[in-house]
This record gives sequence, C-alpha cells and structure tokens, in this order.
Amino acid sequence: MRSGSAAGGRALTRSVIQRCRQQAGSAAPSSSTGLVVDQHMLAVAVTQPATTPNFQINLLSMAEDVGRASQLSGVVEDFGYSCTANEAAFKEVVQQVSTINETAVADLFSMMARTDAKLADTHSTQTSVAAALGAIGLTSAPASQHWDLEVVVKVLKSSYPSLRWQSVPDHYDRPTFSLPSHSAFQTLIKAYKQGSKEAFPLQAVVGRVWQNQQGQVEFLKHAIESPPEVFTFEHAIRQQPPLEGLAGTVSSIGTPNQAWLCLDLMEVLCRLAESGHGAAVHKILEQPKAECPELLLLGVASVSTEWNLLQREMCDDLVPKYIGDHPNSQVVLRNLWPANKDVILRAMVAKYDKDANYILHMLDVCGQFKGVDTAMELLPFEAACDLAAAASQRKHLGLLLEGWLQDKLSTNGLPFAQAVVGYIRKKAAPDAHRDQNMIHVMLATLPIFMHALQVSHSCACILSCSALHAP
Repeated sequence: MRSGSAAGGRALTRSVIQRCRQQAGSAAPSSSTGLVVDQHMLAVAVTQPATTPNFQINLLSMAEDVGRASQLSGVVEDFGYSCTANEAAFKEVVQQVSTINETAVADLFSMMARTDAKLADTHSTQTSVAAALGAIGLTSAPASQHWDLEVVVKVLKSSYPSLRWQSVPDHYDRPTFSLPSHSAFQTLIKAYKQGSKEAFPLQAVVGRVWQNQQGQVEFLKHAIESPPEVFTFEHAIRQQPPLEGLAGTVSSIGTPNQAWLCLDLMEVLCRLAESGHGAAVHKILEQPKAECPELLLLGVASVSTEWNLLQREMCDDLVPKYIGDHPNSQVVLRNLWPANKDVILRAMVAKYDKDANYILHMLDVCGQFKGVDTAMELLPFEAACDLAAAASQRKHLGLLLEGWLQDKLSTNGLPFAQAVVGYIRKKAAPDAHRDQNMIHVMLATLPIFMHALQVSHSCACILSCSALHAP
C-alpha cells in the first residue's frame, strides 16, 4: 500500500522513539504502526551531541509531537477501509494511538479524502494484524471499499469530546495534503460537516497563502467549482456587494456559491499567482471571465498584493470593453471608479493614444463621477492637457484653462512645459481624422497654451516661441 522507503522511514522513526523512551526511563512500547518519518527530527538526532543535557527527553518530546500529528492517519491507512466498518472496529484503532488532537484529525480527513476508494484490499492483512494485537473488533470487522465517515466522527467525538472541530481546517496546511479529484474534495468537506455543525471557516483556506501551496490551489479550485450545498462562500468576512442592475442574464452574485463576491479569495488567488501558480490560477479564472466578468473585474480591482501582477493583467484585459459601448458599462464603471479609478484611466489613455478623438468620451466618463479634476492630476501630461482643453470648453473646470496651465507649469516646471510643446505640435499638425468637435476645441484653446508658455518665467528661458516651429 505504501512504498518500501516510507515503511522503512516509519520503522526508523519507531526505532528512534523506542530508543528515546528507554533512555528517558520509559518502558512503554510505541503502539503506532503508522508514523511518518520527520526529517527535521532525525536531523536533530544526528547532529545534536548525546551529552547535551536533556537531549533524550527533548528528542522524545519532538518524536511524540510528530507522532501525535501523523500516527492516527498512518494507523488507519495501514488497517484500511474495514477499520471504519463499525464503531467497535474503529474504537480499537483509536486505542492504538496515544493522543489525538485537531492536527491529527486534519491529517486523518485529508488522508481519507486522498485515498477514498483507491486503497488496495487489506482486509486479510488487517485481520492478521488485529489478531496479533488482540483487537477483537478489528478481527470481526467486515470488508469495505470506502471509509465510513459517520463511524469515524462518532467514535472520535465520544473518545475525545474536547476536540474543537471548527479548528480542524486550520491544520489542513500539511505537506501530505492533496485533493487529486473533486470526489476527494467532497469527502473532505463531508468529513468536516459530520464533525461540526458550524459553517466552514473560510479564513483557514483564503486568509493566507499556505506552505503547501499546491494543496491550497487544489482546495480552492474544487471549492469554487462546487454547488452551494457542497461548499459556499456566502459567509465570507470580506465581500464585495452583489452587482445589481446588470443587463441580460448575468447574476448579481456571479455563481450560486458566491465565490466571486469573496475578496479574500480573490486576494489569495492573486498571491498564489505571484508565488509560481500563475497557470493554475488562470485556469481557475476562466470560469468567471466567461460567466461573470463584471464581478471578476471589480474583485481584482479591489485587492492589492506585493506586485499586483494578476490584477493588472485582468484589468487591462477586461476594462477596455466597459469604457466602450457595452450594456453593463454604467454599472461597472459606477462601482469601479471609487474602487480603483487608476485602472479606468489607464485603459482610457491606451485608447486615447490610438485615437485622440477619444478624449471627448474620456471627458464624459470622468464627468459622470465628478472626476475630471482628479483625472487631470493622474493622467500623463499630454493627455491631461487635451482633457483640460476639452473640459474648459464644457465649463467642467472651476478655474480658467490658463490658470490651470500656470499652476501646472509652476509646480512641474520643464517636464510639463515640454509636454505642452508636444501637445501644441501635435494639434497644429494636419490630421484628416480629427473630429469636428476636437477642431473647435483646438482652435479655441491653442492660443491659451502658447500664451501660458510665453508668460511662464520658469520656462521662458528654456522654451522660446521658435521651439514651437522646430521640426
């Protein structure tokens, strides 16, 4: 059932524990047949001088800590499915283990999920071992092809009534944790629900990046794909509100389990993508991109990570269609502007760079959110000049255009002056595609730009009027 090297590791660990027990004056034998070797513990055993005070007792304590966390799952896996066939059989397994805590239960549940319906037939081996141990319940247990989770939980509750079942998922982040299939995920969640009547503690899986990142990615993938009766995110601590008013058949909550309302899920996926799991995260995001892109966009725009790589990629991919002619543009932009106006402005500047006439639409969008002044502060200088010129003709500016230009020249000096020169040159050049409204704005405002440069003392000595006519 397990490899020879793993079995050898268990034998080596048992040997270390037995030796430590003898040196510490304990004659009690180790009862576990399922210990997994802990490399750190063995490294300490090899490198620590035997003469160090309390060495034997410290090593014994370390070994028993490892055993406490892993022996239950190891014993159960070695005995196989039949040891959970009834309560009498599983009680005898539990009696083979010295102590059971939440970490041990988490290991047990993840092992059962990983191996459900995949273990070789061990019934005859179990019967022989049980007979040698004098375990009557195990000897008479019928053959089985699956773990009986109800039996497992019932026995653990009666044997260890102080177990904190809601804390068990906090210990899923273990090196052996793996969910190779959706069936394995369902087994894991079913085991938790058998033990706890409380809602699944989401922070255990979305509150941080695990050490076992692959195991976390697997858990989240299956959780996101699950119907709400199997797994739900509706009780998430940090959520974006449902997006009301969407056109068509798009749900305001995205998917029935409300995964894409959960901002902690979105953040931990972004962090996992930055930690080497980009391909797996992109695969996960294919579903919301197709089914609820609006919620996905608002989610990624609302969280921040060290590099913001996935957020930028998703926003650059999704925002452009909502700053154009899209039935959900108003709903999305109304919610996106207060959350992260930068992604809107970046997308609009990209469109403006391809078509200068787009500045008029940019003015309309920013005007909806009373954000024209803010946009002029955040945009690149040349785009800001074009937006200011268009805004001045629609009376969006509280100050006159010339006053705004003088303030910017005084604050930013030469870099802004150079941007103004570039802006004037571009507007003065012939352009057959220039919108008629833009021609009107240009004719009305170019003299103001030129005058502002001429009267700016900080730039007059650097920029002369002749510079405007240079090739």
